[in-house]
Amino acid sequence: MADDSSPEIHPKSKPLTAERLRLLLDYDPATGILKWRKNGRRKNSHEGQPAGAINASGGLVVRVDYRMHHAARLAWLHYYGEWPKGFVDHRNRNRADNRIENLREATPGENSRNQGRARNNTSGFKGVNYVKPTGKWRAVIRAHGKMHFLGGFVTKGEAAQAYRDAAVRR
Repeated sequence: MADDSSPEIHPKSKPLTAERLRLLLDYDPATGILKWRKNGRRKNSHEGQPAGAINASGGLVVRVDYRMHHAARLAWLHYYGEWPKGFVDHRNRNRADNRIENLREATPGENSRNQGRARNNTSGFKGVNYVKPTGKWRAVIRAHGKMHFLGGFVTKGEAAQAYRDAAVRR
């Protein structure tokens, strides 16, 4: 019988290590694809098959040892041998693109700045909205945990430019 320190035995309570991950999955840093290395205990984990599924937010998630993990974090662990210290940000904003060149460690603020415009945005520009009572376009940016109002503008293009200028400064 193997002892508990064996990488083959992994109780639910132990955190996932790079060694354990590398026993179960292969990672191709050029394509960002995680594939099962050998048949696991689950019926649907077959050798050579891509691991994971796309979740509701468009990111890839993988169940390893009874726990769900974001594939980007697993890719980081597999490639660098340690868990990322903060967020893993996708440079191109495509949450399913886990190529190592597309991944970077980020603080919450850095991760937030790399987000696109909100789904309910009707202006077409990040940080810009129309204020009916004034009849002007307003530019707003969040930095260092606070909202900063950049002013009211006659056109949404002017408001968008004010947002871009502020984003560069912050």
